Amino acid sequence: MKKSFEASARVVLEIGRDSIESKLVALSEIIKNAYDANAKNCNVILKAEGESENLTDKEITSIEIIDDGVGMGEDDLINNWMVIGTSSKQSNKMGIITGRVPIGEKGIGRFAVNKIGNLLTLITKKENSSCYEICIDFNRFEADANLEQIDFEIISTSNEILEKNGHGTILKIEKLNEKWTYEEISKVYDEILKLQSPFKTEKDVFNVHFELPNGYSLDNKLKPEEVLEKSLWRAEILIEPSNGRSNMKFEFKPYLEMRGFSEVKKEIPFEHYLYNKKFPQKINLSNYKIGKFSIRLFAFHRSTKVLKMLGDKRKSLKEYLDENGGVRIYRGGQRVYNYGSKNEDWLDLNLKRLNSPGKKLSKNILIGIIDLDPLESSDLKEKTNREGFTENEAFIEFKKIVSAAVDKFAFEIIETKDKIKAVYDKNIKTESIDNTFDELLEELEDAEFSNQNEKDKLIALMNRTIIEYQESKKIYLSIANNSVDFHMVFHDVDKQVKGLINQVEQDNINLVDIKKTIYGINDILRLQKDLISNRDFKLINSSCLLKKFDIYSKYRIKDHNISLLIESENFTFKCIESQVLRILMNLLDNSIYWLDSINTNKHVFIKIYKEDNSNVIYFADNGPGLGVEDPNLLFKPFVTKKDEGLGLGLYIVNEIVSIHNGKIEVIESSDVVPKEYIGAKFRIELNME
Repeated sequence: MKKSFEASARVVLEIGRDSIESKLVALSEIIKNAYDANAKNCNVILKAEGESENLTDKEITSIEIIDDGVGMGEDDLINNWMVIGTSSKQSNKMGIITGRVPIGEKGIGRFAVNKIGNLLTLITKKENSSCYEICIDFNRFEADANLEQIDFEIISTSNEILEKNGHGTILKIEKLNEKWTYEEISKVYDEILKLQSPFKTEKDVFNVHFELPNGYSLDNKLKPEEVLEKSLWRAEILIEPSNGRSNMKFEFKPYLEMRGFSEVKKEIPFEHYLYNKKFPQKINLSNYKIGKFSIRLFAFHRSTKVLKMLGDKRKSLKEYLDENGGVRIYRGGQRVYNYGSKNEDWLDLNLKRLNSPGKKLSKNILIGIIDLDPLESSDLKEKTNREGFTENEAFIEFKKIVSAAVDKFAFEIIETKDKIKAVYDKNIKTESIDNTFDELLEELEDAEFSNQNEKDKLIALMNRTIIEYQESKKIYLSIANNSVDFHMVFHDVDKQVKGLINQVEQDNINLVDIKKTIYGINDILRLQKDLISNRDFKLINSSCLLKKFDIYSKYRIKDHNISLLIESENFTFKCIESQVLRILMNLLDNSIYWLDSINTNKHVFIKIYKEDNSNVIYFADNGPGLGVEDPNLLFKPFVTKKDEGLGLGLYIVNEIVSIHNGKIEVIESSDVVPKEYIGAKFRIELNME
């Protein structure tokens, strides 16, 4: 016996009312259908009944969505619209009929109506065709019946709006499932504005108009385009999956009131690496159908003094950023939910900011826009409920490249951000204080207190706390100067001890090898003791210095398969030996980290010699380089390109060089450094004669 599947009438409710998370998502799905129908305009009209002009005393009773798309004829209604999961849009995948690539592919958008209300009146007209109407009462699907038993009548009708346009569709939704407040309507308006990328192309022009009951307006709300114009920092990157690098077009655009600040425009190389692991992780998009896509990033400064420059738009901007901050994704010009929504943080921006306050961007100061091509990004597959992409391998790599772009952008804005703080927050010296302090002060200054005197006292107390924080940080940096390499040294001790255990466990114990290992452990421990206790200036021999450096470096370069070339003259000079060793150690640790990203043929070069009255050290590697336009930025404390780094290595190097009346500079090239060392290159002078 053969038997085909049958569908219960309730399947319609499960597809629409039960499977879609919110009425906002439902409305978005309906508007996407208008886009797929090649509409240029879509009007969303909320109507309310009640005598009062106050919306809270009225009740929204119907929502109309009117578009000027291609519309439907009788045959379209019967054979496509009335068939669940129809593939009519799939057959138009190349936009043969409408000229657009459809963004609603599941055939369930029509049932999103039921998330909003239980009664639908659909009126539609195709060009050079009659106008048709169908009424759907979704309550009928509650019946204990098969889907085929629930039928509806399609009638010929007329409609002034559609007759005037020549084509289009009207959806009137009544018997709403939920009440609407003004605040909810405002959120719907924001969501509709975000449905389309602000950078839509000419063929994707799709204007969505929002109409409220009489007496209410949303004209005072900032549109996305207005918000982006108020950003201080901007960046644009075109990602081509076949390439391993891109160019970031970076811009700093100060407000007119920011005297002394000039506009900055530059192009910065963007390597396709993610730096949130123990070593850089190469991102490979070429194995997936993601296609070319653009990433646009906009960052804002939320300190009170800077926001005051925006006048009456200040409050609106803050509210907008609080509600809409984050990175959104658009495909074919249309929003992919829920990326960039208020309670969603798909890139873990806030968590990263919590772990690295000085160098990361939280959601409420960043807006990102990603534009995907619908045809080329087929490996990024939307979930059935239209709430994001499935987290397949393609999406994981896509997420990595976006994270790397945001990290690069955050790093590039540090310099001008610090300058702004230095100018506008001189009284509390906030140029090196975590941004969380800024935000707390901002909220305190904006808060309404019944007693102004108490408010002033609280702000003064907060400022004293910031000063105490700065003093604590100085102490921490002083300690870090002596112990930042502590964990590295004992990491090597741990390796040697484990090696010693393996030697002892062998059947044929080799006493000579065991003695060598024990001596090696003793050498490492003596070196660490010297680093902590030896702080005096004295004459040292360059060869003795390099022998001690060899104790530190030999296990590390062996572990990371690095070739180390050292050239040195034999001479004496005055210095703090332990601190000069620390210079070499910190530079080597940085090189090891970045060289691990290239996997093979890793080389480090060091040369020490006398040049006139100076003692000169050259240090170079063949890694990816520093990757910053202003290398001096890396010598500041807590500034690093490593996602898990402290940002103290180069800062400590710079401090030690200063103690020795010297200087350190990043060089592009030198006759002293062999040509194959194309990565980071430093020249250090120590002058203590």
